[in-house]
Amino acid sequence: MHAGQKVRLKADSRLVADRGVPSNCEGIVICAYETRAPGAAKGVRADVRFEGRVLWGVPSDQLEPARDARAA
Repeated sequence: MHAGQKVRLKADSRLVADRGVPSNCEGIVICAYETRAPGAAKGVRADVRFEGRVLWGVPSDQLEPARDARAA
């Protein structure tokens, strides 16, 4: 995952219901980073801009490449 990559939330992502972003809505990764702080959930996270909103710290396992990004 990298800045500028087109992604969407996986259809079974809990964020689809929690944040109200449709699973077919494409977003752009603002930045991706690995969390390492003591006591924090470890893993790769991304800040993603969707239509009209930004989701901060989305776990990478909740995202998938957008369709056109996979074809490239």
